[in-house]
Amino acid sequence: MECEKKRLGSPSFYTIGWIAALAIEQAAARALLDEEHSEPNNFHPSPSDTNNYIWGRVRQHNVVIASLPAGVYGTTSAATTASDLVHSLPQIRFGLLVGIGGAIARPNDDQDIRLGDVVVGQPHGVTGGVVQYDIGKARANGVWERTGSLDKPPAVLLKALVNLQAEHEIRPSKVPRLVEAMLTANPGMKRPGSNFTYQGSENDRLFPSDYEHVGGKTCAKCDVSREISREERETTEPMIHYGVIASGNTLIKDAKFRDSLAESIGYQCLCVEMEAVGLVDKFPCLVIRGMCDYADSHKNDQWQRYAASTAAAFAVELLGYIPERQLKESPRVLEILQSLEGNLDSMSRRMQQTDLTSTLDQLPFVAEALFNSYAEEHSPRCLPETRVQLLTEIDEWVTSAESKTIFWLNGMAGTGKSTISRTVAQRQLERDCLGANFFFKRGEASRGNMSKLIPTLVRQLAMHIPGKISLIQKAIDADPSLPTRTVSEQFQKLLKEPLEKLTASSPDSISLVLVIDALDECEGEFHIKRLLSLIAELGCLDSLKLRVFITSRPELPIQLGFSDINGMYQSLELHSISQDIMEHDISIFLHYELAIIRKNFNFVVRNEQQLSEQWPGTVKIGQLVSKTQPLFIAAATVCRFLNDATLRSPNELLVRILESSSRTHMSRLNDIYSSILASQVVNRPRREREEIAKSFQSIVGAIVTLATPLTVNSLS
Repeated sequence: MECEKKRLGSPSFYTIGWIAALAIEQAAARALLDEEHSEPNNFHPSPSDTNNYIWGRVRQHNVVIASLPAGVYGTTSAATTASDLVHSLPQIRFGLLVGIGGAIARPNDDQDIRLGDVVVGQPHGVTGGVVQYDIGKARANGVWERTGSLDKPPAVLLKALVNLQAEHEIRPSKVPRLVEAMLTANPGMKRPGSNFTYQGSENDRLFPSDYEHVGGKTCAKCDVSREISREERETTEPMIHYGVIASGNTLIKDAKFRDSLAESIGYQCLCVEMEAVGLVDKFPCLVIRGMCDYADSHKNDQWQRYAASTAAAFAVELLGYIPERQLKESPRVLEILQSLEGNLDSMSRRMQQTDLTSTLDQLPFVAEALFNSYAEEHSPRCLPETRVQLLTEIDEWVTSAESKTIFWLNGMAGTGKSTISRTVAQRQLERDCLGANFFFKRGEASRGNMSKLIPTLVRQLAMHIPGKISLIQKAIDADPSLPTRTVSEQFQKLLKEPLEKLTASSPDSISLVLVIDALDECEGEFHIKRLLSLIAELGCLDSLKLRVFITSRPELPIQLGFSDINGMYQSLELHSISQDIMEHDISIFLHYELAIIRKNFNFVVRNEQQLSEQWPGTVKIGQLVSKTQPLFIAAATVCRFLNDATLRSPNELLVRILESSSRTHMSRLNDIYSSILASQVVNRPRREREEIAKSFQSIVGAIVTLATPLTVNSLS
């Protein structure tokens, strides 16, 4: 059984991008990984990303291998692969383009490159190591003249390259041993038709430029006497060559064109290939190629797999010469691109524009917890002319420079706290002052605890505060597992410290409001108390005026949490609002809802059954207000009951509710709910009444059981 692969906690741990254009190149790279990983947690590729990714470790570095779509190759496809890679993994420091290429062998000029050898694109003269051969002009004599070259690889790679070259002056390359170990660990790579082994010197044949291939898949029919004679090497181990690589969209199978191209580029042109030029000015990287043919009419596929393995083995050896510290200190690919003068083509603009999304995608986000999410689309707001005094007080708290950091609105269940929260959030959004919001909801995994509260708030705040994105990215780069750490660590590293740095460098004051609703529905008493103490720390920010609006029931853990930050908040108890104001607001609510009920009912019944335009009248509404206040939820329950089309006329149902004459608040509520429950079984067949009663007992019985402590005898 295959052992389970290791899975890292974040894509931010992967800092090296390895691009393999062909399936055989990906196979060699994958087989040479020291450790293969499963896809990391919280990896969210960009919507347009079509890359295939392999994750793993090479020496001390975590590497992601990206492949082009099957059957697609060339500079344009490589550029798209690189763009999607950086878009989905913005923490990448540099890239490696590893695969096969065609050798430009000149044995008589001391450029004796053989099949299976490795060519590394190294800066030479005015070139950066890669030259685009299909951008230039034709001279009068028909020779192609190159007119441009591309930027050199990142400094961290060039430093490692010179150290490796020095090592090879003393000791032989590890490439042969790495290939041998790969084949030993993967014996299937030696089977016929998929052979990654050395193909034998007898199959490495070089012909003059003026001798064309005779025909067939091999050179068996080619004239042996025309073959260029080369000294036999002492070993079959591949040699490493450093110089210029020519790249373009045209597959070169013409030896004369190859030689003309090499002459125009210069003596150091060692190799031709088809992907590098699409990357190096958009994806800072080093190009490594294993030689599989001589870019002439004699080319065939026999050496491709072995060449792919030698190139991949060299890349692995090179990564061992890059200290982890140097890699961490190296700029990200996006930062390199932004610093390149004149590099403002469509690719770099796209990368810059998507940097924001790429960074924020690393933070867990609970979209359903936002007041204006799809899940909250039908949740009510305060009606016009209701909660006027309360909303005015909240507005004054937001705008006053002398206000406390926190406004705590508390009240018992059903008093309308969440409706007020949604209204406050909407009003601040319309004024462009809503920094972030989070509506807790008991029973929903992501909304019932605090694990994703801070990341969700931070993602929203980042959209309002210029400069916060880069600080968030730096924090995640320093600790990629930060989004899964404790609430305290998330608060300090993702929220408070970035805000402190911004306010210290910004002379302009910013005013933003955070809305946190139903804090009592969050699990964990300790977490609630800790959160309140953390939020109080936001009052110390200089250039950022943050106001935090919190609602909850007045439960003991929350009261204790606020007692620890005494002097940092102001509070208001909904149930302490005067009876006149509560009755006024509930009256407006009932007028509004009952008018809708009347309209809906009259639409579906005959004229003689319709309710009058004055229904239900001022007196009955007053009686309803008296029975339901101070609980908006009780008034809303009555309205849902009256709007139930499966029951009788709304007027009959209303009369039944109003018939009782209870005096106390609790008895009045009991009358309302008793009437609603009784209506569920009126005029129904006996069997149906029994089913309803059974369902009621199952549901309410469980609630009663939970609310009533069990005796020792019951438990036994």
